[in-house]
Amino acid sequence: MSAFGVIKHLTDAIVFGLNAAFGDDPLTAPFAGTIFTDSPAATGAGGAKTGMSFWPYRVERDEFLSNPSLVPIGTALLGIPSLKVDIWYLVTPMTGSGDSDQLLLEKTLQYLYDVGPIALGSDTPIITFETPGADELFRLWSALDIPYALSSVFVARHVSIDSLRPPQRAARIVERYDQYVTIGS
Repeated sequence: MSAFGVIKHLTDAIVFGLNAAFGDDPLTAPFAGTIFTDSPAATGAGGAKTGMSFWPYRVERDEFLSNPSLVPIGTALLGIPSLKVDIWYLVTPMTGSGDSDQLLLEKTLQYLYDVGPIALGSDTPIITFETPGADELFRLWSALDIPYALSSVFVARHVSIDSLRPPQRAARIVERYDQYVTIGS
């Protein structure tokens, strides 16, 4: 299970790794340290930010791990399982140069493809490249109210958010009696 702040910790871990990957490559080294987690529509001190937006824009329940059963945590206690969510990220390079934007996006694709599951406490979310439909991208960029820019979408799957509810007491089954009856004669 994970501690509170898991979404921020995951995003920070990915950004840290991406900044290191940018710094290790001579083509992307000038952009190391320029990744921000605001939306691409966010403005900096002098107008639009430059660098790369790595924006968590959607959080939804993990459809494959919803409604888990209670977790035994002792002989007479059952814990409330974690809420499993998927976090969607919009990655948008914004360097002012088409060539640099392409290099940053390609390095991001390469890094996230190679990194595998990211250790986050006892969690290991998996980052995958997604291809949203044209209608979803249109709605997203329309909501941002800025012109469409080169971007890609990634999703972090199976991220756990702990419950604050206390464990429930449960009596242990110590005996069982079976009865067999004849149905119909």
